[in-house]
Amino acid sequence: MNRCHGSLPHQPVRHEGCCCSSGGFNRKFYGKEEQVVKLEKYLQDLKLEAKAVEEKIKELKGEA
Repeated sequence: MNRCHGSLPHQPVRHEGCCCSSGGFNRKFYGKEEQVVKLEKYLQDLKLEAKAVEEKIKELKGEA
């Protein structure tokens, strides 16, 4: 297994560079407000994608 710093007890290297120099702590959880913001953005993106699909279907049917 690849480990940074040779045999020192660090985390396995997952990305380029050393596991110790990632530039800070990366959270893997979000608060409720952050979850709401992310989900609202995701919903907006899904709606835009659905609209594009509907337009493409109309175009293919010759309704555009």
